[in-house]
Amino acid sequence: MKSKPYFYRDKKSEKNLREEDKENLIIDRDEKEERLHEQFTLRERFLNFVGVYYEKLLYNVLTKISYKLSFIFIPFILLILTFVFLSPRIGFVLFPSSDESIINIDIK
Repeated sequence: MKSKPYFYRDKKSEKNLREEDKENLIIDRDEKEERLHEQFTLRERFLNFVGVYYEKLLYNVLTKISYKLSFIFIPFILLILTFVFLSPRIGFVLFPSSDESIINIDIK
């Protein structure tokens, strides 16, 4: 993978690095241009937004009981609603009746 000729500084992440990793980061950033966060491309801004949203959502799911219950019951309710409303339209039968007119014969 080709490395980019620029980098963005993330002080929050950098403060958690070990000394060895900080040295590697300095070496990797040598001769690269530092860009400010306002210079993010549209793709990078979108991915940062998704990352921040996911981090908040994951924190809430892991710490709050209401989020835990909603992440269990909402998919279950959607599954039941799918069986009720969608299966009759596509001809789905949950428990098909046995077909007694078919006979299997094995000849050796």
